[in-house]
Amino acid sequence: MTTDRLVAFKRRHKLCGEGSVSYIYSPSYYDDSSGDPPLNAVVWNRGMTKENSWEEVDYQCETEPEAALAEFRRWVGLLGEGDDLDEFGLSHGWLAGAAEEGVVYGLVVDHWKLADLRELLDDPEVRTVDLADVAFDLG
Repeated sequence: MTTDRLVAFKRRHKLCGEGSVSYIYSPSYYDDSSGDPPLNAVVWNRGMTKENSWEEVDYQCETEPEAALAEFRRWVGLLGEGDDLDEFGLSHGWLAGAAEEGVVYGLVVDHWKLADLRELLDDPEVRTVDLADVAFDLG
């Protein structure tokens, strides 16, 4: 999704949560026909480097994807082509390409209620919903 479509998606589903929503800017990649190691997904949210930045990023729930993308692009701009990102399963070119493209391939959402997920399944923008962990509050 482009940032504009993602903002509309978040408004439609009332998806808000400053630090509990992260965006997958580039999915993981592995080409088994080459000897190159696999590359990890690029997952980011607006607050990931906020405390390490002197720049203040305005937060508004509806337009948070715009701020997240701007912060991701700023952070990638700080990296140099010679930075060794192999330990993280990343490369400078992979990150720079994801930042330039600015397209979100998925969302990682913490603390969402199962009842709210049902609504997502009917949205034509949603292709897959994966549950990583489910905890029930029996209290």
